[in-house]
Amino acid sequence: MRKLQEQRKATAAEAAKHAGRSVAWIYDRVADGRLPSDRTAGQMTVGLSDVDRLLAHEPKPVDAAVKRQRAAAARRRRFRLIVTPEAKK
Repeated sequence: MRKLQEQRKATAAEAAKHAGRSVAWIYDRVADGRLPSDRTAGQMTVGLSDVDRLLAHEPKPVDAAVKRQRAAAARRRRFRLIVTPEAKK
């Protein structure tokens, strides 16, 4: 049987900072049911252990530099497909 424990609650902004993600990411996970939340005095709170559990199963975000590198590689691949050996003459 799972032992009940008191977990630390945090606002959406605090949870986002803890997770290294945006506040919108927290709200999206709550909206689709992957992250349980409570509402106290009109403010949404989530358990930080729930955020950590969710992060363990989520892919890591890709930073902007990696996105630029991948886009450049895709453009080069498309260009190679367009340019034929006959067009190089």
